[in-house]
Amino acid sequence: MKASSFFVQLSAVILLVSSLQACKEDTLINSTVIPPVDNINTFAVAVDSILTVTVNDDSVLTGYNYYNSDIFKGIGVINADPFFGKTYAGAFFQIVPPTTSFTFAGTNPVIDSAILVLPFSGVIYGDSNATVNQQLNVYQIEDAFSRDSLYYSNQKLGVNRAKSMGSATMNIRKVMDSATVWGVKVAPQLRIKLNSWVADSILANAGGTNFADYPTFLTWFKGIYVEPDTTATATGRAIPYFKLDGLDQNSRANIIFYYHNNTDDSLSTSFGFVSSYCAHTNWIKRTFSNYPIANYFPASGKVSDSIFMIQNEPGAAGDITIRLDNVLTQLTKTVINKAELVITQLAPTSAEDTLFEAPVRLFPSGIDSLGAIYTIADRYPTSSNEPLNFIDGTRRVAYLNNQKVYQYIINIPRELQSAILKNRKFVHLRLNGTVSFPGAYRLKAGGNKHSNSKIKLNIIYTKIQ
Repeated sequence: MKASSFFVQLSAVILLVSSLQACKEDTLINSTVIPPVDNINTFAVAVDSILTVTVNDDSVLTGYNYYNSDIFKGIGVINADPFFGKTYAGAFFQIVPPTTSFTFAGTNPVIDSAILVLPFSGVIYGDSNATVNQQLNVYQIEDAFSRDSLYYSNQKLGVNRAKSMGSATMNIRKVMDSATVWGVKVAPQLRIKLNSWVADSILANAGGTNFADYPTFLTWFKGIYVEPDTTATATGRAIPYFKLDGLDQNSRANIIFYYHNNTDDSLSTSFGFVSSYCAHTNWIKRTFSNYPIANYFPASGKVSDSIFMIQNEPGAAGDITIRLDNVLTQLTKTVINKAELVITQLAPTSAEDTLFEAPVRLFPSGIDSLGAIYTIADRYPTSSNEPLNFIDGTRRVAYLNNQKVYQYIINIPRELQSAILKNRKFVHLRLNGTVSFPGAYRLKAGGNKHSNSKIKLNIIYTKIQ
């Protein structure tokens, strides 16, 4: 068949798929569209020539609101993972007054206390039963901090360490329990009493030029940084995640000022996080040195492994090279209906493998010939979440030798089709955990040499005659 005829037929099939997408938004390719494997026109082939290695992907965008999703920040320390090393997480964020030109009510207002409230998201990575307390410190941000800028996990803004805003001892069990405020139970939250100078400064400036509008206020009060103890002796077995955005003082990050005036003695007001005005980011540090995982990075001489590791960014990522040499001729005049990359967790061998959970979802990015990261074809259009559903990558339960493990299936037919059309002999991918909870989760998975958890690519394709 002439090449021009092949491309015309291929274009027709792609157009059909596109039409189906336009008619039905709940899925990119309806499963009923994929023809059954009959070994006449539609075939299945498995590719197991896949090179796997662990790389250190040390930065991720944490100062951005992904598709208007909830904004979560991890705060805490894990120093008890004997394989993956230590993780530290601190949160930078801003707050604004309830109104512009805000003033405290009444005559001669006096602030009695200022409490930083961080609502618990319901997610903890690590040992949720840990009784080890963690030390937290609160500082005022000094560097420029803008919602219109992008911030990454390895960026640490300058703060005023000479004048702490406050400190607290965080107990994971207490963070998970409902809090009692003035005799009323409220949703679980971390409450940190701030030093008196914070209230004094806010009261002295309220109603003045620094409160004229939100941009002016945020230039004067640049934000808050909540940091765990980062010294070598820091204790911690878990990182809880806190929700910044919400509708009231119990569901969003905020400072509650309790105050009185000449006529009322039980007043309060909340300066809170508002996503349309406030910047935010998560600082996250991994320490791999002197831990087993360090032996799996390319710097240790590894080229391909029987196992590879993945964490939610930043940290360990799976570097995957799918060799197409042996199947490229076979797949040349075909339409790829499915291309499912199957990643299987190694069976847990220690308590820590169960305690420090595997990622809820994996996500693939492409790596070009120059080593730069690009968005794979299956992720488009990026303005929609539907391609994410199509790619899948969600964690599911499987059993190997009657032992429960997690397995991930990542569907990449368009990316594979693109490689075939360009006559490329490999597809190079980077696999990370998702960005919803940066710094959480870890996975040991079977690589190309593993005996029973080997990574593989299952392809279903249709020949074009």
